Amino acid sequence: MNSELFSYSLKTLQVLNVVADLVLSVALFGFGYGLLNLLEWWLA
Repeated sequence: MNSELFSYSLKTLQVLNVVADLVLSVALFGFGYGLLNLLEWWLA
């Protein structure tokens, strides 16, 4: 396997990993925020 291609795919994997982490944290934040709003609405 070409070493240049290998390092390129490695970088792509790292970028995808970072993007996935960002998406996951945003989704978790949105889920928690919605849950809090639901609780406030429920208790009000």
